[in-house]
Amino acid sequence: MKICGILGVYINAMSDNVIRNLYNILVNQKLRGIKGAGISINNDSKLLRFRAYDPFVLFNVYNKNIWDKIHDGSRVLFHHRYPTSTVNEPKFNHPIANEDKTIHIIHNGVVFNYEEVFKKLSKKHTFETLEKGKKEFTDSEVIVHIFEDGLKSNKGSVKEALKYMYDKLSGSFSVALQIKGDRKIYLVKHNNPIIISNDSKGNHYFSSEFSKESGLKKTREMVEGEIGALTAEGYERIAKMKAKPVKYVYFTDKTYNKVFVDKKKKGGKEEEFADLRDFSYDYGLYGNKYHLGWKDKWRY
Repeated sequence: MKICGILGVYINAMSDNVIRNLYNILVNQKLRGIKGAGISINNDSKLLRFRAYDPFVLFNVYNKNIWDKIHDGSRVLFHHRYPTSTVNEPKFNHPIANEDKTIHIIHNGVVFNYEEVFKKLSKKHTFETLEKGKKEFTDSEVIVHIFEDGLKSNKGSVKEALKYMYDKLSGSFSVALQIKGDRKIYLVKHNNPIIISNDSKGNHYFSSEFSKESGLKKTREMVEGEIGALTAEGYERIAKMKAKPVKYVYFTDKTYNKVFVDKKKKGGKEEEFADLRDFSYDYGLYGNKYHLGWKDKWRY
């Protein structure tokens, strides 16, 4: 689902080329949305977050408040998106954090069972994207709290917490997350792409899309149910989960301006779909029936 874009890098050798490479990735996948953005920087002792209306503001090399904090050994996550179901303000942008700000996540996709999960999580967690007196919040925020619970119930094992998170989520999710003091970027792939690449200086990247014009070398495309991590040495696979049924929404021939899906059905065949406007939808699925109540909450 082309709702938003994710990208990031494990930096072994910081230079202006790293900024240029990240910028080229963003430009290549900008059709995934430029109505909001955020960046997470992990420098061992500090986990920093910056958010803005415009992703290109964050990529301004003269923004010393950001780029002076990135150096050899830094791990960086970047997220850009379309307007969300919550108020379209930077404070609701990804990266999304847990309560003590020790975990940052970015997410591409839609969590179909977010309402069900929220009812359980809200009893013991505070949601930063839930405005006081309102019922809407960013569905992605359930991910960070599920992962946090997974850490607690699995005695701090990140591997088991990631598997726990994968099992609890229903929908479409490519997730990147990092933990304060942890020297890895963790990646989880289900029904949305994550592509791994590197540059000639030994820096390791992930992104939603890949272009040869980026100046990077593609090394891997994660498969369904794969959990992995970027480290100083490169990509490592952590686990391979049983892939969940691929659920999709398909289009009719009418016009409807609230769609965030990437497949349509035409003549009985599925086709990739890039334009996110000017189509209405019906819905189809593989596997069990699922709830689509979220569809009326998205605002294009």
